[in-house]
Amino acid sequence: MNYLSHYYFDRSTVCPTIVVGTVLPDLLRNADSLVKIRPQQHLDCLLRTASSHDIYTGWNRHLAVDRIFHNSTYFFTHTKALKGLLSAVLADLPIRPSFFAHIALELLLDYQLITKQEVSIDGFYKQLQAVPETALIDFFACCDYAADRVFIPYYHKFVGWLYIYDYQDLTKIARMLLSICKRLWKFDYTEEKVLAIAALLSQYAQEEMEDYSLIYQEIEAQLV
Repeated sequence: MNYLSHYYFDRSTVCPTIVVGTVLPDLLRNADSLVKIRPQQHLDCLLRTASSHDIYTGWNRHLAVDRIFHNSTYFFTHTKALKGLLSAVLADLPIRPSFFAHIALELLLDYQLITKQEVSIDGFYKQLQAVPETALIDFFACCDYAADRVFIPYYHKFVGWLYIYDYQDLTKIARMLLSICKRLWKFDYTEEKVLAIAALLSQYAQEEMEDYSLIYQEIEAQLV
């Protein structure tokens, strides 16, 4: 799931270090894709401070949410449907439709949370802004990763960019999806392509995602 969907399950918490933990696996992958850390191997260190323990709690919730989501009937049903809907518009591009559908579903779920006012983007960013830099550095130090060189600068940029506000606009989501795919495949695209994809995403969001809340209920029921 994407950032706001992970935030959904801890949207009421008053602990920003838990919130940052729920999105930290994705933030780390985007900041430093070659780095793989295994916090569960460093529990003695992580349990020494409240902030590191809270981040670890959020980290584990992230993994649990993704595991439930990616093995759900909801995920398989909607990615298959989106693949079928989008395959024709992607036919002249080297993009794998199943990959595109997977990421599209995650962004559309965030879009639904925003449009239905299930989460506050302002609230999400306020939580991230409240996390002390030292808490992140200490957490990663326990995991034998020096965060100050790459991750911390990226984190500050991520918070400053405020690009999650773009999730309110399906045209921007379509452009975002194509940009993500350009990291994996070499191609160019036109504005007409962006608008065509956005129109299909809008159609799907309006006609096929009235059940969006079911996946959140399913995941919430299985979270410990």
